[in-house]
Amino acid sequence: MTSEELQEEINIELDLIESTVQELLSLERDLADRKPSVREKTAAAAFMAQFYNGIENILKRITHFKKANLSNYMQTLKDV
Repeated sequence: MTSEELQEEINIELDLIESTVQELLSLERDLADRKPSVREKTAAAAFMAQFYNGIENILKRITHFKKANLSNYMQTLKDV
């Protein structure tokens, strides 16, 4: 993988993260004057998980590009 390919993949992931953030902000605006329903809380949790996964995907791509060894870290994530 070249650095240009890495940058392209990161940019795609950042676009997806931006979309997720916009959905969260939209949900927040919708809930400005009331408490969220169970469905809305579930949606917010799913959006936050997508955000986290996007960040994790970027970090994985960078470490793969740099050929870093994260086996202990990955095992810890699996254990959690």
